[in-house]
Amino acid sequence: MKDGDRQLDDEDLKRSHRLDLSELKAHLVQYVQPLVSEKNLHFRYSWENMTASVVEADSETVTTLMEILLSNAVELTDRGGDVILCARELWRKANLVRLEFYVQDNGAGMKSSDMEASYPEDACSRGISAVGSLASEINGILTCESSSNMGTIIRIIADFPVLADLKPAQRLVGTAELYSFTGKEVLIAEDHPLNLEITRDLMKRVGAEVITASDGMQAYEQFAACNGQLDLILMDIRMPGLDGIEATAKIRESGLKGAETVPIVALTACAYEGDITRSRSAGMNDAILKPIDPSKLYRILSKYLYN
Repeated sequence: MKDGDRQLDDEDLKRSHRLDLSELKAHLVQYVQPLVSEKNLHFRYSWENMTASVVEADSETVTTLMEILLSNAVELTDRGGDVILCARELWRKANLVRLEFYVQDNGAGMKSSDMEASYPEDACSRGISAVGSLASEINGILTCESSSNMGTIIRIIADFPVLADLKPAQRLVGTAELYSFTGKEVLIAEDHPLNLEITRDLMKRVGAEVITASDGMQAYEQFAACNGQLDLILMDIRMPGLDGIEATAKIRESGLKGAETVPIVALTACAYEGDITRSRSAGMNDAILKPIDPSKLYRILSKYLYN
């Protein structure tokens, strides 16, 4: 082997043992999106508490390992189900970091052709000979949790030398990263301009298409114009003219396409029992208190936009 060839091989080896965690995340999201779209699955992901940007690891091994977990989760989850990808930093000591990667689904479990014989014959035992081998290559610990009601979680925990750190401003992970409402169309009816701007921004962060109304009559007119294409309405209860409760009743009784089924979630600054009772009597499905907590907003909306 020539000296130039040896130097090239050394450089290739160094690159292959550099795992950029942000690039891994982007690759896995891109990899799984067409798979979940084909089965109409709901995909969420999160990179939590990370301080490291690049770690020393065989990037091909880690990538292949995670691709297998994701493809199995998709394959064994029924249409309309959920698949979650998460990576998080468990602890950091100087230039050594312990990372946990996991894939969670609410399907039947892993494929039997991929599972080690040492696993019991249940949902966890329907998946991982190839995964177990790959996990051992990075000195990782592989665990599986499964139940008929909750689905399956496959975890890989391993320690990695840190080669580069994230900048402090990059270390916070927003709640929005756990949710994706891409392709969903949401009407926000809110008369306060600042509240409207905040709520609209929260919805756009998770990919939703947003239309707005500043009072109840506008909300009704916007709903009518959408011809049943709206996926959800966020309706402020107290608005001038036609308020949110009256607007909801008008929509429900209109006979328009989607009027009886579109989810309508109340936005209210007061948790008065009377308001909540009236909103439900008018046909609202749920309520969110203002000021809006993003995690609660996304969690409530996921019940309706994921079904």
